[in-house]
Amino acid sequence: MTDPQQQNTPSFAARQDSVTVAFGGTPSAAIKAGLVLSLVLGTALIITAVYGFATGDGQGFPPTPMQTGAAIVTLLIGLFLGSPGYLTVIFWKAITGKRYLTFDRAGVRFHPSKGKGFAVRWEELTAARLRVSQPLRVSNVEHPIYFKADRTSISLELQAHSPEHFGQTHPDMKGYWSLQEEPGLYRLPLPVASEELPHMADAIFTYAPQAYGGVVASHRGLAK
Repeated sequence: MTDPQQQNTPSFAARQDSVTVAFGGTPSAAIKAGLVLSLVLGTALIITAVYGFATGDGQGFPPTPMQTGAAIVTLLIGLFLGSPGYLTVIFWKAITGKRYLTFDRAGVRFHPSKGKGFAVRWEELTAARLRVSQPLRVSNVEHPIYFKADRTSISLELQAHSPEHFGQTHPDMKGYWSLQEEPGLYRLPLPVASEELPHMADAIFTYAPQAYGGVVASHRGLAK
């Protein structure tokens, strides 16, 4: 990915009436394979445990305390291994639903797959910026400035012009309020590819140059 610090001034202007970024959707093939494996292993162990309860020692006698304990342990392991798959099936629509973030000359709008989104006008903000967070992995103890960055995360930060008034007019954004930062700062995590970063930065710079806060790089500490 391009150094975020080099994108503080986009090199081109967005020519569209709006810029929309979509994220979410169907999990990757690797994730699907893991979920299927979770379902298969979990279900097999649960069936084994139930069968052990039902058949006892196989000769018509109730299961012994040791057999009961083994069946309970097997059942718990099955539930643990199968829980990712079971939860995914239950919440499939919420997990795979598309979400959209739209920038235009009026402001920025967020459309979640479930629940209420939000719409904010540019004049309500003093700053709108994109934050790129990267965990550090030291590769040279003597020179820790050389590091590998992985698991990059991107978030949209909106700084309200009047925090108190903004909170009253946008109660739907309370869940995005960052309590540990300056008052009136709202942060929306964006599970998007890094390739979308220049498009979002250019959209903010084009539609709201007075509020454009650039692309800020930060680090989440050291990961060994």
